Amino acid sequence: MKYVVIDLEMNPIATVHTAEREYCKLEVIEIGAVLLDEKYQEIGSFVTLVKPRFNSRIEKRYEKLTGIKTEMIESAPCFEDALDMFFKPGIKYDSPKNEFTNRMVEPMLNPPIYTFLYPALDSLHTDVSKAVFYSKNEKVSGKAGQIVSALFGTEIPLSPSSQIEGFHDLLQNAYDKNVPYESVCGIYEHLQETLIDMQLSGEDVKLSNTELVNTIMEYGDVSKEKLEQLKETASDYEGCSFSVSNLVPSKVNIDTAGISIKTEIEKLSRIERRVIDGIDYYLIPVNSSSIDDILLANKHSK
Repeated sequence: MKYVVIDLEMNPIATVHTAEREYCKLEVIEIGAVLLDEKYQEIGSFVTLVKPRFNSRIEKRYEKLTGIKTEMIESAPCFEDALDMFFKPGIKYDSPKNEFTNRMVEPMLNPPIYTFLYPALDSLHTDVSKAVFYSKNEKVSGKAGQIVSALFGTEIPLSPSSQIEGFHDLLQNAYDKNVPYESVCGIYEHLQETLIDMQLSGEDVKLSNTELVNTIMEYGDVSKEKLEQLKETASDYEGCSFSVSNLVPSKVNIDTAGISIKTEIEKLSRIERRVIDGIDYYLIPVNSSSIDDILLANKHSK
């Protein structure tokens, strides 16, 4: 397997191009890339300047950031031609060896097997201290973990769906698979309050596996006898973090006996579960209701 590390330099789109700026405020002025082998050793490279379409000059701030001046890009290929060069192999002159060699061992840009890893944008500027990790199929994204570990010395976080699966795994192990309805409501209510605080502060709240266990214990009314069992399950998620925004669904589905009840999570507390004549029922207060937009009359008790 081979890997491609891509670096893009950008320049602002001129303000006269209002339609284009609504889509993106920056355009590419340089494409750089390095091809790595299975041992993360460089086996090829690619770099080309790109002539911008929507600005005839490099803005002073971006000239200082990138070292690219207006005169340098005047004869550069357009983006489409530069991208075509990126796809196709070619040759380059190796000055120390005084010979022409393959510019790339093979075409640089093939569809990625697993993921994209590229510079992050912070206030529409590239942030060299951050990177964005994207995978179309999160189930195979973990296979890119080796190169992420080699490049950054850290691990890929759990995907959103894996965080949810881990949360559900901990919940069901805390109650021997069958979780009391009131416990789910209590935990969701707490996480919902945390999410609201998070939205107000603008910061993403992440819980460690231990913090998530404590949340389940405190707000789910779990017996202390289950604590050790829960900690043992949580050890499978050692070093993982769980984003509250991933754990709290915007809508909740209750499925029972072929009937589904759907509601927004903040209204879940209005649905009561009660045993009547030995049978569990979900009770919903009815002020007004409808079926297929047909308003129904209330049936008041005499």
